[in-house]
Parts: sequence; structure tokens; C-alpha cells
Amino acid sequence: MIRDLIIENGKMIIVLDDKRFLVDTGFAYSIGEIPEITVGDKNYKLNKSGEIAEANANLLFKEPVCGYIGMDILSEHYFEFKKKEGKVYIDEAPSSFSSAFALHLDSAPYEGSNLLYSKLAVNGMECPLVIDSGSAYTYLHHSFTDALEASGQMRDWNPRMLMLEAPTFDVNIEFDGFKQNVNVARMPLSIISMSHRLDTKCFLSPSTIDSDVFVLDVKNGKAVFAN
Repeated sequence: MIRDLIIENGKMIIVLDDKRFLVDTGFAYSIGEIPEITVGDKNYKLNKSGEIAEANANLLFKEPVCGYIGMDILSEHYFEFKKKEGKVYIDEAPSSFSSAFALHLDSAPYEGSNLLYSKLAVNGMECPLVIDSGSAYTYLHHSFTDALEASGQMRDWNPRMLMLEAPTFDVNIEFDGFKQNVNVARMPLSIISMSHRLDTKCFLSPSTIDSDVFVLDVKNGKAVFAN
């Protein structure tokens, strides 16, 4: 199954049944303005939620979305999100890549389903994380950013954040032999309580990792960034 992939402000939107859906690994379940959706060879019922109408009303997307594809669906299939090609491959044969770096996944129960829990190093320190493709930005807990702010490493307010409590910082991240400097934001108050429940210090947006392809292979316990 091959469908169109649209990148908007770092977020991945796929076209299913001629309708636009946000790919959101930070959502435990899928929601939609239609009752069900077909992915691969399976049909899934979608939960109703006012969040979609609110997001569309607030112009979070260039064009309205019909729903969010969450972990109840994403965990059941193999996905290759090919950003340059503008396509998502679902349950197709895995591609060969010149380079590939994997985050190895653990399950973290939340809202009756599983989010994507892993670890990487931030400035040489181990950092537990949740992969959140529904966000255009990577957030770090203040236990990491306080020292950076005290040393004067805070950057200007980022206009993409649309929230005053989110200064940004440049940090070095490492996993599976991959190294990159990434601009991250201090975790806003609205998600700190969730980070405590999940025992995580980072919500990682795949869009902040420099790669052409994002592979989500939950059944084999990995998320891969490849070129």
C-alpha cells in the first residue's frame, strides 16, 4: 500500500481514502471525523474528538485534516515515510538504505495503548524519550535545560512555538552511532505532567532528525532514521 505523504511544518500528513490524516505517535488512539478508515488490509474504527475541529479552526494545518492516526493503528503495520519522494509505504517490502540508525523501542502504557518509548544521549547524558511525530519540535525537560539556560546558552524565542514558556537550545544528541546538533525547546508546562507519568525527559519529533526516511517498525521494536 503506497499513499501520498505531505510534510507541513515538520508534521507528517498522509492521504487515506482521499482524506488527510496527521501521523501522531504521541496519540495512543486514532481519532477522526469519519467513523472508520482502511490501512493496509485492516479496517479501523476511529474515535470521535473535538480536538480535530479545534486544530483546524486554529489553522494548525495548511488544509484541514480529517483525523489523527495514533498508535493503535501505527503499531499494527510497517511504515516507511519517504519525505523527499512524498510517499508513505505501508506493509511493503523493506527498502535498502545507504545509512540507517535505529532507536530501539520499549512500550510505555498510556491511555490504554502504547506510545513509543526509547533512550538517547543528550550532551553525553542518557535521556529517556517518547517519539512524538505529532509535534514539529523536540521538547526537553527542564532538568536538562536549566543548566543550559544558566550558562547563557538559551536562544531567542522561536516564533514557531507560539508559547512564551518555550525558549530553545542547541544540544548534541546521539544514538546507534548517529550524532547531530539539534535545536530543542524547553518542555512547556502543558506536557510536564505527562512526562512525569511516562518517566520521560524528552518528546522527540522525528522532523528534527536529519534524514530522508523515517521507518516505523513497532512489531520489531525499532524506529529508524535512514538515507
